[in-house]
Amino acid sequence: MSKNYGRKSGSSHIIGTFISIVVAWYCIDTKQGATAIIISSMIALFFIYLFLNSLGIIGMLEKLGSRLSYEFVKSKDNRVRNINTDSDDNTIYLSFLTLTSKNAIAKMLNENTMQYKKISWEIPGTQESYRKALYKMIEDTKDFHTATDFEMLYTDEYFLKIIKKYFSNVADYIERHTNYSKNKVGYQNYIRILKEMGANINNYSLRKINVGYFNKRNPSDTFIEVDNVLIDRPINFIADSLLTYATITHIIFLEKKINALTNDDEFYKIIDDMIKEVDDMEIVYENTLPIYKEFYESKLGFVNEYMFRVATMIINDKVRISNDIEKEVINYQDNNYSNIDNISSIDNIIKFWLESLAKDNVKVNNIDLYTIAKINDVIVQTNNELLLECLTNLKDWIKYYDSKVEYLRKESDKNRYLSGDFSKEKQAKAFKYSLINVETGEEFELYLQNLFRELNYKVKHCGKSGDQGGDLIVKKGNITYVIQAKYYTHKLDNTPIQEVVGAIRFYNANRGVVITNSTFTKKAIELANTNRIILINGDDLEKLTECIYEKDRDRDFIEDFIK
Repeated sequence: MSKNYGRKSGSSHIIGTFISIVVAWYCIDTKQGATAIIISSMIALFFIYLFLNSLGIIGMLEKLGSRLSYEFVKSKDNRVRNINTDSDDNTIYLSFLTLTSKNAIAKMLNENTMQYKKISWEIPGTQESYRKALYKMIEDTKDFHTATDFEMLYTDEYFLKIIKKYFSNVADYIERHTNYSKNKVGYQNYIRILKEMGANINNYSLRKINVGYFNKRNPSDTFIEVDNVLIDRPINFIADSLLTYATITHIIFLEKKINALTNDDEFYKIIDDMIKEVDDMEIVYENTLPIYKEFYESKLGFVNEYMFRVATMIINDKVRISNDIEKEVINYQDNNYSNIDNISSIDNIIKFWLESLAKDNVKVNNIDLYTIAKINDVIVQTNNELLLECLTNLKDWIKYYDSKVEYLRKESDKNRYLSGDFSKEKQAKAFKYSLINVETGEEFELYLQNLFRELNYKVKHCGKSGDQGGDLIVKKGNITYVIQAKYYTHKLDNTPIQEVVGAIRFYNANRGVVITNSTFTKKAIELANTNRIILINGDDLEKLTECIYEKDRDRDFIEDFIK
């Protein structure tokens, strides 16, 4: 119906155009008035427009004009914003990302490698071939200006195409194990899972990055459900890969957005100042989110709260983290390596640097961020694949550093022991029996229980409601003591003395003892002397604790405090 209509209207437009041109020519040739010539010419142009529009040429010209306009605005915008891209092909070099973003990417790529290892033994393919999907997605999103661009691109159809092209061997494996020929429902369920996976990428992307910072579960483990055990790991690998890659493209987008802001920008200034003054990212996030939604969302286009949270972390990196990296640590034992373009050489350089730091006991907080900063110094800046490979290896390098530190610590301890130096162990033991970690009465009772066991007493802990005035029963040789433990901030009066007097008879003990971290009143001391109760105050308790270093543990240490 519509095709016939198009032919008829196109024919009528041709006839109308021909007649209009003839009339216009006649008016010009016979030297008619200017008004007649203009009117006839306009009618001719109108019919020409209708004819071209019926052929679809006008629509094509409009699209071409819009595209040229968009490219002009985009190129102008890139020049103004100076977003670290190549001047010829507009390639994004990931070296411009902040340390925080690179660290997040490193964690995600390492998780993805773990997923890959679970399937690599039975499904042919290499991790490098799957990474091509990441490069494709980076390429597809490099010109995005708003978060809605992601929503338009990241559809289930888009991700199904990515799976078909870059994960075809995994998808084939899954298809084979859904028994398509025998169980059509199983195969349809597989397709449903893949579509569900694609549809949820936008919803769950950037939650993944929050795993490392806010201790949430990895969303790729939860947003799809697979009943078939055989396809569980391959499905999770595809899900984790797509989610990781989508998150990386979102991070790149956010970094570009933040880079486009200047220090004078209101939004940047608010977060910058709050980070410096408050120094708590949760407080910064919670208090600036409503301000962002009200005044800046339309301009910046972060759209959801996860994007905004990551944006605040990126600004925090620019404000504080990157500035805290000490250059002398990065350059430690440096041989001026730069622009290295192969992973083998980088591996040797990074390991030598890490080993030097460990061997010379150079104090380094956040060794992962320092290692990324070191990678930045030595790697060729235009090789995205090499950078991503380095970030994937980050966890292995940190393990290498930790192993070196641990080995050197053990070696140092061995040499110390051989020389007869046990000062650290004595210090550790003293700390173990220090009151610094005691905050409650119950903790004080447990502290005394461990102390008397260390002093070779047989100990029974009976401190609880209805303990009849005895918290501990300790025995050495033929002497049994019932102990009342009191963790107080003020002087003790007669009450604990009276309680332990009754406890002596109840527990059939030889002597009663009251131990406190504090002191006793004068009346309490008089009552204790009358009833032959042993008092151990805070100063006496320190002396009792020092007895743990005595070699003779068989003597009765409580006797030292009988007045």
